[in-house]
Amino acid sequence: MLVTLLQTSDLHGKLPPESAARLASLKAEAGVDFLVDSGDVVGAGNLGYRPHEPVWETFNPLGYTAMAVGNRDAHLWRSVFEKKVAPAACPVLCANLEVRAGRNPTRSHLIRETAEGVRVAFFGLTVPMITREMGSRHLSDLLFHPPRDVAKEWVPRLRKEADLVVLLSHLGLREDHRLAKAVPGIDLILGGHSHIELHRPDREGETAICQPGGFGRYATLVRCDREGREGPWNITGHLESLK
Repeated sequence: MLVTLLQTSDLHGKLPPESAARLASLKAEAGVDFLVDSGDVVGAGNLGYRPHEPVWETFNPLGYTAMAVGNRDAHLWRSVFEKKVAPAACPVLCANLEVRAGRNPTRSHLIRETAEGVRVAFFGLTVPMITREMGSRHLSDLLFHPPRDVAKEWVPRLRKEADLVVLLSHLGLREDHRLAKAVPGIDLILGGHSHIELHRPDREGETAICQPGGFGRYATLVRCDREGREGPWNITGHLESLK
């Protein structure tokens, strides 16, 4: 069984046409099954909103499978948050987000199958921006739950439905390690937020952790391989320059 993934993160509105063309070439040449992003696609800040984000013009045609919510992609108010992520042509994942009024523009998880029949579960987690403990909760339509608690709920469920469980994380590398240690059963964490360029995957138990850095300089190319449908995955990866 082989699954190949390509990951970007923390673009911050920067995906020029030449970088998008490089991603498209990598996707084709490497036989990539899933292209994903780990959040902070847009350039506007946490409380900002720009009606036009040029990054979507190069991001969407690439055919992303899913993206996580980054802090820059979010907002205090649901109506603005929805406008910020509405241009995304792919599902937007955030399992630890509760929208207290109105429609939630995100999904908790997504299950996709490769051409060879490998079932892959993706779920998203992001850094909690508004929590029950914060006074600002009274000003916001959104509430973010503790990522580790949410992961403990979702991972056993996803393990029953998929061969490979992948977390699209916008929590930062330190928290990715803590979460992997606290929540067994995640095969791969494709992380962001801390802008660290991991040229080879980190390991926490049986979980591989990858991060491509920020501003569209690199993408992570990951291969997950195993014999049959049982046993641990052999996960390898490296960074590919987009410049």
